[in-house]
Amino acid sequence: MPRVGCTSVHLSFTGAVDPFARRQVIWRTMASDILLECVRLGRVVRVAAVDPRSLAEVVFQAPAGTALADLERLARARLEHLRRRRKARAGDGERGPSATFA
Repeated sequence: MPRVGCTSVHLSFTGAVDPFARRQVIWRTMASDILLECVRLGRVVRVAAVDPRSLAEVVFQAPAGTALADLERLARARLEHLRRRRKARAGDGERGPSATFA
């Protein structure tokens, strides 16, 4: 398996890549606005993205052959969707799930 280059800004994985390991951190970065970690688990990559300002986190899986740029783009899109959803819920006031039992 070829090593995946790390284009990290602040964080990077510094361990040796073991081709027989069941779990490999292949990319970890702190871009200008998100923390992103990609972990290879067999034929899939588990991607965790965190917005350090709001502490919002999204986690998803993708095929192992997916380009890192595509994973980062999808992570940013999902975080943006979560931000919009949280903003919409904050604007609803008392119409949240707890209001049905009040």
